[in-house]
Amino acid sequence: DRYQLAEKYLTGEPLAYYRAKLLSSDCRSGWAKQTGPAIKSFINNNEYESYNNVLRTVYNDAKGLLRNEEAPDFTLKDINGQTVTLADLSGKVIYLDFWATWCPPCLAEMPNIDQLYRDLEQDDIVFLMISVDKDFSKATSYVNTKGFQFPVFRIAGNWPSILNSTTIPTSFVIDRQGRVVLE
Repeated sequence: DRYQLAEKYLTGEPLAYYRAKLLSSDCRSGWAKQTGPAIKSFINNNEYESYNNVLRTVYNDAKGLLRNEEAPDFTLKDINGQTVTLADLSGKVIYLDFWATWCPPCLAEMPNIDQLYRDLEQDDIVFLMISVDKDFSKATSYVNTKGFQFPVFRIAGNWPSILNSTTIPTSFVIDRQGRVVLE
């Protein structure tokens, strides 16, 4: 175990540094949700507040969207270049889906999502189908070719750090208060 070896040779601040570095690395490698309990334990038992603060920041940036937490605001552009932010949609239920044309599981779920969109179109639910394709024209071409009716978006500007660990396909439902209710 990585910790046992370190505990054999290190004590005090060097040990705290090493453990914080390992936990931080795990978060940045896509294991934030699984590492959360170990980080909480580390923070509760560590006297070096600078390492605790770093871990809090790294964890919050890496964990992604979690149930019962407020969704971060970010800006999207649709196929016509019009922008929308999550803040613009405050008070509405939002179905948020991340996908790409190079992702077979994403493409497999598209007909079902389009049917869901058609079924719920009048129910005051906003669908944000967010393509992570580097070439957005591939996403719009795919959607148009298949005849899907849901709106397609791309991230405009910087990708919010809280979404760094989001894999695709991934869907979230955000309630009228801006909190993630389904991940």
